Amino acid sequence: MWITLKLPETGSEPLGRPHCPYCRSTHTRTYEKIIKRVKHPNLSFVSVVRRRCERCGRTFRHYAPGVSRSIQTVTVKALNVLLYSMGLSYSQIVTLLGDLGVKLVKSTVWRSVRPVRRRACYIHAESLKGQVSVKGMATNLFKKEEGEQAHLVEELLAGGDLDIEFPDTEEGRALAEALASIAKRLGIEFVAQKEGAVANNRNNATDAQKNAYISRLRRSVKRRYRDLTHEAQQLMKRANRKEKERLQELLDDCKYILDIVEGKEDSCEAEFWEIYKRYAWAKAPHKGETASLWYRMRLFTLRLWDESSRILKQLDDSRQVERSRR
Repeated sequence: MWITLKLPETGSEPLGRPHCPYCRSTHTRTYEKIIKRVKHPNLSFVSVVRRRCERCGRTFRHYAPGVSRSIQTVTVKALNVLLYSMGLSYSQIVTLLGDLGVKLVKSTVWRSVRPVRRRACYIHAESLKGQVSVKGMATNLFKKEEGEQAHLVEELLAGGDLDIEFPDTEEGRALAEALASIAKRLGIEFVAQKEGAVANNRNNATDAQKNAYISRLRRSVKRRYRDLTHEAQQLMKRANRKEKERLQELLDDCKYILDIVEGKEDSCEAEFWEIYKRYAWAKAPHKGETASLWYRMRLFTLRLWDESSRILKQLDDSRQVERSRR
């Protein structure tokens, strides 16, 4: 039995229009913009917006995805727990992340592990016995290979997947369930495979790769959908009639693309091409300028059209697998 995991992502800007945490009103306005320092390998600072509720008059902070009051991001917290579960000690984790520019102390790692400590300690103990494998390497050996550890962490932070294999026994299933519970608690995405092993079952490995690709695609499209629709809705407020029609068309196209990748719509490559052509006129920004909404939509649709054959094939395969399970 094995599980494929992916770290939660961290953004640098708040997204959407939040609810007031005190009265749940959606009528809020920007009160102040501040910069927050965070501990993350690829980010040193993120933007935080303080908003004021127009109903109750109280202010609150609106954070970027993966950011909270803690100086650690969700990505780093999840990484701490995964590395500990794979048998690394607190000191090893501190050293490993320190080499990547994330300066932590052992007590900080302990606080990351504490919410899931019982399950994490259980997996940690079994990892030290070599009962768990990371990409084909037993964790009691992985614990000693510093080069492999650094390479794995860099892959995870770049958006890569982590394959963890468990024995196909009752004890292995218990370990997999414990890790799945940890992943759910920390916002780590996972795809569980019930039979076979990574090293000796090519069909399962292929299925996992397809699932991971579709999962990454959906997450990427949802993030771009949120960004584009949020900006379009803001522009809609001060647009004239003709501009509103164009913005509404963009919103409809974004929704249609989201429905395609979520499997709610059947589509073909020609439709991706038609959507792209509607934004091919948008010009690239000059040096120092910010890309326009239309140019960002052009790049978004161009990427989808470039990968349309692979996207649609894997969506069809995914639907067939779901039908066979029913």
